[in-house]
Amino acid sequence: MPDFLSITVDTSALRGLDLARPVIKKHLRGAMRYSRALLTRGMKAEMHFANPTGNLEGSIHAEPAAADPYFNAVGTNVTYARFVNYGTGRRGASSGVAHPPDYQYGPKQGMKAQPFAEPAFAQATPAIHKAFATAMQAALSEMAAGGK
Repeated sequence: MPDFLSITVDTSALRGLDLARPVIKKHLRGAMRYSRALLTRGMKAEMHFANPTGNLEGSIHAEPAAADPYFNAVGTNVTYARFVNYGTGRRGASSGVAHPPDYQYGPKQGMKAQPFAEPAFAQATPAIHKAFATAMQAALSEMAAGGK
């Protein structure tokens, strides 16, 4: 998955359910596909800055984890993505953007943060929650009607 910047959708709250049931898998996987697409589009849409090569925007992608069908990661492996998102130097530090604990600002002037990951996640969160609620309702309805 993206090495430098990613958004992960945590579905650990679903672990108590019998997720092995095909009907539940079917509906939750649909919600996962939807959330991956929504976050990918959202991150690209939040890029309100000069991106002359389009490399950063073109690198945004989603990957489901092979080991966990209920894990989503959306992000980029472009090395400078973190610098754009969190800023660098004194300008970045004064941007007020929350950054990961391992992110260090240098002593030089640097550049201000131009966040695109966190705003996309914040905007998409209500729709993602709704997608999972709808998926579970559909799965339960199908099970009540005799689906497995």
